[in-house]
This record gives sequence, structure tokens and C-alpha cells, in this order.
Amino acid sequence: MKHFAPTFIPIVLLLLCFALPAWAESETGVEAYKRGDYATALKEFRKLADQGDALGQLNLGLLYAYGQGVPQDYVQAHMWLNLSAAQGNEKALKAREVLAMRMTHAQIAEAQQLARNWKPKK
Repeated sequence: MKHFAPTFIPIVLLLLCFALPAWAESETGVEAYKRGDYATALKEFRKLADQGDALGQLNLGLLYAYGQGVPQDYVQAHMWLNLSAAQGNEKALKAREVLAMRMTHAQIAEAQQLARNWKPKK
């Protein structure tokens, strides 16, 4: 797995700071993230992401990008960011673009295929 260049970290941290306060539905996830309790944040964000919530997908994608609460996985990160961006989330779009610069063409293709095949869990 490739590692993020130093310039990527401030960009994603900035995006994450803007994404988390906007998350009204999952105060538990936000508070857990702020405490560094990534396992709880992951659980809360995944619940919303699996239902198709764009902010949940953004935050879950960022957790995968950094390996917070999950093993770092650019393919999963790109997939979740792609799903969020497809709903018009500009922060996810920007994070996905930056992440894609760190990925191979094969990784991007895999992430896109996963996003195409993804279905919300209701």
C-alpha cells in the first residue's frame, strides 16, 4: 500500500474537520472520533454509510484512507468517497481526487467497480 504524501494529510484533515460538525445524525460517531475511539466512530459511520447517507460515506471513506479503526485501504476509501461524491458531496469529491493521485489505475478501477455494484442496506 502506498502512503500519503505530507501534503495530502493537511487537506484530508481539513475536509474531515468540516465534515464532522455537519453530521447531526450521528453525534455518537463524531464524539467517538474526537476521543480517538475509532472503533465506535467506525460503527456509527458505517451504519449511516450502509444506508446511503452521503456524510456517513464521506467519513467512512476518510477512516479507510487513514486506517483509523480499520486497516488502511485506498480501494475501500475511494469507493465510499465515490458514493458520497455521486450524491453531490463536494468534500468527498475533493478527497477522492487527492486520494486517486496515490492509487494505481487497477486500484481505481476496482474501487469504481465496487461503487457501481454497491446497494444500500435499508
